[in-house]
Amino acid sequence: MDGYYDHHPTLSIARPVALVGFMGAGVSETAYAVSARTGLTFTDVERLAEHQGGGSRGRLVVQEGEAAWRRHERAVLEAALRRTPAGVIALGDGSLLEPAARMMVRSQATTVYLRADVDTLMRRLTKELAAAPTRYFPWLKGPLQRRAVEALLAEREPWYRQADFVLDVGDSRPLTVAGRVVSEILASS
Repeated sequence: MDGYYDHHPTLSIARPVALVGFMGAGVSETAYAVSARTGLTFTDVERLAEHQGGGSRGRLVVQEGEAAWRRHERAVLEAALRRTPAGVIALGDGSLLEPAARMMVRSQATTVYLRADVDTLMRRLTKELAAAPTRYFPWLKGPLQRRAVEALLAEREPWYRQADFVLDVGDSRPLTVAGRVVSEILASS
């Protein structure tokens, strides 16, 4: 969902808040819940990039290549960072892999890493993949394997850890995590 905006937001922020985390950490759901709770605009970078690219992330990567996918993602991200009033941005799990995107987010947004341990990620991914088997293709190919999740997380986590805030989500629901984002992070903005 893009551009959600309640014309009576409960707070305003100087810089956008960008949430990031590994697939299954609940980034999109948490960002949406923060937006709904505060009236701040909401942008789901991955979903909008899929709409602009004309297909799922996996299909676009397979057909056009990962560089093309990152261009779609970066265009959406640039627009979200420029939007006024500042809002909440859900970054895709690989959004920070590209140095230009990392610099852009770090310089223009307050970043929050929603951290989940591998056991939690495995439980959530198993559930998500049962409902949508190709959701994380081509990154998680075939049956879900712990070592594949661990390897991909090890590759991406150094970029996530550069966030301004790290919230351990544990088994908390996105609504609960959203409450923590609002009280611990947005309240101090």
